[in-house]
Amino acid sequence: LLFKNYILLFIFNLIYLLGHILFCIEFIILGIPEMIILNIASIIWFIFNAYRMTAHDMEHYTQAEILIMAEIILHQLVAFYFVGNSCGFQFILLSCSCTLFTLYKNRRSKRSYLIKSFIMIFLFILIECFGRYHNPIYIIDPAISNIWKASIIFYAFVVISVCTLLSY
Repeated sequence: LLFKNYILLFIFNLIYLLGHILFCIEFIILGIPEMIILNIASIIWFIFNAYRMTAHDMEHYTQAEILIMAEIILHQLVAFYFVGNSCGFQFILLSCSCTLFTLYKNRRSKRSYLIKSFIMIFLFILIECFGRYHNPIYIIDPAISNIWKASIIFYAFVVISVCTLLSY
């Protein structure tokens, strides 16, 4: 069971690594340097995290979970600040919230994952509620942001689907 959790978390990490590579390309196209830098840092973060996970011990597993959550939360808040909520980055918080439950190892850790999940859902709600009051630094053309939002929602459901499928 523990080895399966390592594999799931490793795949979860790789999926988010791939997502950040795609986000970096999109921000290069849009010319948003702050988000390019953040995504390059995120790519390095996820590569480092994947490398650390190859140690296969509980300490690295727990640290990997924390690193993934921290990066996702940081990324969502910075993306919200720079591009607002029109691009749909907040939906990644929901995907992370759902996939956390595929990782829990025993009944005692279920409470920890429930708390982590509620943190993600709470941030999603905050971004959704305050999004209309926040003027982002960069205004993205509505046609582009709608396509981006649809692709991020698709990406979020792929993350949920893959992690759920692999958890059985």
